Amino acid sequence: MTTVARAAAFFTVRNGVAQGHDASGESVSREAVRNTPIPISSPGAIHDAVKMSETVDRTYPLTDADTVLRACLGSTGERIAVMPILVGNKVVGVLCAQDAGFGVNGLAAVESLAEAVAGSFERFIRSGK
Repeated sequence: MTTVARAAAFFTVRNGVAQGHDASGESVSREAVRNTPIPISSPGAIHDAVKMSETVDRTYPLTDADTVLRACLGSTGERIAVMPILVGNKVVGVLCAQDAGFGVNGLAAVESLAEAVAGSFERFIRSGK
């Protein structure tokens, strides 16, 4: 198995809050992620990915929201990539990957996963209507 990120977490997005759902990786506390809400209105990588509906990939800035996200993911990362999970035009979640490896190829692998998750959510939602 190839690892493309040091840590990853999934947050659902509802009512203006990104709520931690699950995570995996080095030094990651799944419980900490599950107990972490991050307001979308708080400046940071999650805010930017949700508002722009596109992937944000950058070094960690010093915003409060990014500090919380970094702490959830083990406080060891240098970079964060946040990919929005869209159903139609609505962001329903974000996939966060800390220190994605393999350059552009690693980020592309994580983005492919985010697109697959979005497609699954969309099919699931539409099947219930």
